Amino acid sequence: MKKVLFALVLMLCSVGAWGASQQFGESTSVLAVEVPVQVNLNGQPVRDLKLSNFELYDGRDKQQITGFEIVDLKVAGASSTAANEDVPIAGRRHFLMLFDLANSEPTSILRARRAAADVVAKLQPSDLVAVSTYSKMKGPQLVLGFTGDRKQIAIGLDSLGMTEMFDRSGDPLALAIADLSSQFGLNQVGMTGSGGTASGGVRDQDALENYRDAARASDKAERNNKESEIDNFTRSMGGLAQMMSSVSGRKYVVFLSEGFANQMLTGQETEDQETQTARENGEVWKLDSEKTYGSSGVQNNLQRMIEEFRRDDCIIQSVDIGGLKAGGDQQAKASGRDSLFTMAKDTGGDMYEHFNDLSQAMGQMLDRTSVTYVLTFQPQSLKADGKFRKLSVKLKDGPRGAEISYRQGYYAPKPFAQLSGLERRLRAADLVMGGDSGGDIPTAVLAVPFQLGGAKAFVPVVVEIDGKTLLAGVTGDVATIEVYAYAIDKSGGVAGFQALSLGLDLKKMRPAIEGSGIKFVGHVDVPPGEYTLRTVIRNGQTGAHSVSSQRLSVPAAEGGGPSVSQPIFIETPGKWVLLREPVKEGAAPPPYPFLGKDQDQPFIPAAAVRVSAESETPVCVMARNLGDAALAAQTEMTDAQGNSVSGGRLKITQRVKSTNGADRLLGVFQVQGLAAGRYTLRLLLKVGDATVESLPIAVEVVAGVAAASSS
Repeated sequence: MKKVLFALVLMLCSVGAWGASQQFGESTSVLAVEVPVQVNLNGQPVRDLKLSNFELYDGRDKQQITGFEIVDLKVAGASSTAANEDVPIAGRRHFLMLFDLANSEPTSILRARRAAADVVAKLQPSDLVAVSTYSKMKGPQLVLGFTGDRKQIAIGLDSLGMTEMFDRSGDPLALAIADLSSQFGLNQVGMTGSGGTASGGVRDQDALENYRDAARASDKAERNNKESEIDNFTRSMGGLAQMMSSVSGRKYVVFLSEGFANQMLTGQETEDQETQTARENGEVWKLDSEKTYGSSGVQNNLQRMIEEFRRDDCIIQSVDIGGLKAGGDQQAKASGRDSLFTMAKDTGGDMYEHFNDLSQAMGQMLDRTSVTYVLTFQPQSLKADGKFRKLSVKLKDGPRGAEISYRQGYYAPKPFAQLSGLERRLRAADLVMGGDSGGDIPTAVLAVPFQLGGAKAFVPVVVEIDGKTLLAGVTGDVATIEVYAYAIDKSGGVAGFQALSLGLDLKKMRPAIEGSGIKFVGHVDVPPGEYTLRTVIRNGQTGAHSVSSQRLSVPAAEGGGPSVSQPIFIETPGKWVLLREPVKEGAAPPPYPFLGKDQDQPFIPAAAVRVSAESETPVCVMARNLGDAALAAQTEMTDAQGNSVSGGRLKITQRVKSTNGADRLLGVFQVQGLAAGRYTLRLLLKVGDATVESLPIAVEVVAGVAAASSS
């Protein structure tokens, strides 16, 4: 993320007073712990359990369960619209495809890529997948963060060990690597290439040579020190498990490896002649106990690693890729089986070996984990010390013989400053991909698509941020503010994003920001379609954040029927410290499309709409493909309970035509006799014989406050 030190930027507005009752997203500081629970009987999930069937303990203290939700992925997966947005993040399965480049033959890794893609193809739409590698030289490396974007997952699998070949696309959260379809002919999902290509992308021969180079470098560096290698491996993997604690929900680590030598863990299967002779002669001083029974250091380190995975709610599904068969050219390799089996068994997972179809072999596991009961409680007297708190869940009056699996514990919050860079990235990505909105900082977001030419629409993202809560707890003269805006389609794919880190000069700006707040204007470029825009604002020093989520409908640039945007309320200048996204060196600044009657009349749009009773507020509506038909506007308003109300009317007074089919409809929103409160406004525009409707927008009516108006 690029850092830009801002002074008071874009002097389009002066600083005004902050409205304490300004409408923003809800804010909460109450810590809620979500505990995913799975119940199985004879390998099948148990459905239809109730809240009364569970007891939850934090340590020895029984907790009141304040939230209870059933997530059945088979039911959710049957509906493409509900598969992602309506599944809570704690109930979504997270699969980390972890490729062990250090303890595996290059040819095995090559085949493991195809096997992993087969698994991804069988997952539910709401499942999230990340891709990672482990090597002796670099340790664990995150190739792709947890995402539902199957195309990006395929690219991530294709790029194992070769990330320098790929455009990282500027995404600091690693949710979007690049769009390589035009470069490599990559398919949406799966390794479908044949005769020299994997995934239809990078050639197998290129990948194989890359893996061999990595293997040779690793062997040369650590050839004679196996125990040190394993110690590094277990320590690095334990650290990876700790970082995974930043990710909500149950985590399944699909560990694709040949394992490390059994002798290091369990000793020799048969004694050599020298050892037999020494034992028969009673020469115990000649016996090598570690050679016979395995290294105690390796055993202890492995158990510490496994305990860390358990504590962080990570289940290891071990896959012996040495046993992958390909036309009989490779025999099953059993030398690392014991380590793979131990990692899986001791974390509650399974061991997979001697198979051709990994997705079929893991089918039972996918079925077993398809139903999750999410229990929520609020810890009492919790210290922000980062310590681990043990949880236990008991099943009451459940089916006889049922097995229960649940999150083993949680970490108390620790200061944001103590988190590693990867932990912060994972936490931010979790906020982007999660389903909940709200947070510590009151914010409001407006996003409206503009067709300015090209295959993608230009979508300004306007974010209003409460200044006092944004800077609460910030020390020093510079504040770092992180801005993430991701347009996510129904399948979980990232269609466009913006990720920025902004440095604010508090010597100059603190009084103004705390007195008014910040209005930030950025943008994403998105092709036509229906999306959910997820916007995250985070203080880079304290970790305080907000999450906003709204629908984003982008019409086609050409063709199609008429369409209208949501009403854009025009705000009186002077309310905010206004910041615009930084411009890359040598690049042209992004356009500012919020224009009134003429090109030289820009206006400031309101994200949080707040008007007074008995008022008129100017509005602008973007429209496409209206033709020359007569226009008539109707207003639909509902209260907080969804009841239709009268007293608010959106009146279109002027149409400003353009040559590219994108028109601006100017008018006013009139309030008469409408009680104070929050409402939902939708414009219904009759175009000839057709009627099109806008996306809804929230409006707050406040008695006795002057309405916003144009200057």
